[in-house]
Amino acid sequence: MKSLHTFTAIASLIFLSFATALFAGAPELAVMETAFGTRAKVENIELAKKAGYQGIQLHTGDLDESGLLPFSYPSILRQFKEASAEHGVEIVSLCAGTMNRLPCWEPETKEKSLSVAIQSIRACQALDVPILLVPFFGRSAFGDDPSDPRFRAVAELLGKLAVEAEACNVTLGIESRTKQPALDHLLSEINSPYLKVYYDTGNMLDSGENVYEVIESWGPETICEIHLKPFQSEYSLFGEGNTDLPRLRNSLRNSGYQGWYVFEAGPGKKRELGFEFARENRIRMQRMWEDPSN
Repeated sequence: MKSLHTFTAIASLIFLSFATALFAGAPELAVMETAFGTRAKVENIELAKKAGYQGIQLHTGDLDESGLLPFSYPSILRQFKEASAEHGVEIVSLCAGTMNRLPCWEPETKEKSLSVAIQSIRACQALDVPILLVPFFGRSAFGDDPSDPRFRAVAELLGKLAVEAEACNVTLGIESRTKQPALDHLLSEINSPYLKVYYDTGNMLDSGENVYEVIESWGPETICEIHLKPFQSEYSLFGEGNTDLPRLRNSLRNSGYQGWYVFEAGPGKKRELGFEFARENRIRMQRMWEDPSN
């Protein structure tokens, strides 16, 4: 009987060691709420929990007739705080997504762009959220030429926002299709520890950047948070398409990055946003870390 107990104990230790090795380094995963097909919705926190995510990224919504974002209202902030606590889902970052439609160099949208960003920074402070994603896509894309007037306007805007971010102890993450050399120039020019890059693997693969090398060279000193996004997948399913998953996983590990990995839906002619879509992508993201064949 003693031998049986000894064998059982040894077997348990072996299994525990195997499990620890298998799951070591497997990160906590979050979801950008737009994967559920809506934004700035408190209900998405519960959906994130049910889909197996530990965290969620929230969109700060659109300006209302009073020029305020939903997240500028204390009653709405309270709802999100309570839902986060109730469901045990951390709000890992906010996204000032409306800025994509408000170029900071156009006279009619310049002040609105600044207002959305400032309100979003203050919402982060109120929610104890450490990171604000500041996006520059579509009409707000500013390119790779530091002498371009659009680039100069973005540098001016980010310089102002960095002051507010420092006052609120919030890190700003630039997300764009602008490549590493130009972003290095921008970060160096503004020179604030509260300004970093929000790196999106799918976007930058689509832009032709070598994401594997950039992630390792930048690491957590420059990257504040990461979107894991499918690339060239018509269903927008992580792991399908043209992302080299073993190389991506190794680059992420080698970079020293230990923050959240946030799933964001990519483009796809046959994608179907919603709960099942988000849940399936969580499983696929987890598989990249747990499956030795990846």
